[in-house]
Amino acid sequence: MTTFSVFLAPLALLLPGASPPPHDAADPQLVEVGDDAAPVATLPPGWFALGAMLRPIANQVRIEQRVILRISPRAPEMQSMVSEMRRRAPNMHWEERKTGGCLPMTSLVGVRIGGEDQLVLYTRDRSMFRARLGDACSAREFYSGFYVEPNRDGKLCINRDRLQSRSGASCELSGLSRLVPVTD
Repeated sequence: MTTFSVFLAPLALLLPGASPPPHDAADPQLVEVGDDAAPVATLPPGWFALGAMLRPIANQVRIEQRVILRISPRAPEMQSMVSEMRRRAPNMHWEERKTGGCLPMTSLVGVRIGGEDQLVLYTRDRSMFRARLGDACSAREFYSGFYVEPNRDGKLCINRDRLQSRSGASCELSGLSRLVPVTD
């Protein structure tokens, strides 16, 4: 095929030769397209390819957005923070204090196992929280962190939010308390 014929090939689609488009019996100048019954002007018989290009095309696009936060095991700076506090006060222990039951998700920076059914959550302001997991949940499932889908309020709350481990376990939070260092 020569170079000149390559440029003329698309024009051949516009020439008569294909079967004519169907005509409406009531009005020979209008054609119904699909179920929408949208009138489209017809072309002379044989100009089917050009008529197909003039028909309206309706496509539907649905965009969904899903955000999932991943909280990984505690960072090295959190480890050093705890060890520094223990070095300054060797007789220090952690006491649990009540919280409002919710914690801003954007403040979470790390997690570690804190007991059989408990996780210790670290926040940006260097606070620690103890999260109790629901019935039949083991904290060992969350050794490599967890995923959580944020709600509209952006908070992690007890009896509402579920933590998803990387191994597939899904547990609801049943309790949340703040850990405060106390020296004897």
